Amino acid sequence: MAEAASVSVIPFAPVNFAFEDLKAKMNRFTIRFDKWTQNHRARVLKERNEFAKAITESRGNDLRSYQSTDAIKKARKT
Repeated sequence: MAEAASVSVIPFAPVNFAFEDLKAKMNRFTIRFDKWTQNHRARVLKERNEFAKAITESRGNDLRSYQSTDAIKKARKT
């Protein structure tokens, strides 16, 4: 038991995490990521709106062709 008490504790060497450097890098990354997200969000919204417009126009054309076909059928009956 006397031997256990004589063991000395060796302290760890100080560790330099370069916290300020890491913090600066993370801030730069956040700025770049936010810009990237905004650009891609705008692109996706633009593509979605163009798609919705194309669908609406297509449905409008289908409705007009249906209405004109219906009018032709009515005219033939009279």
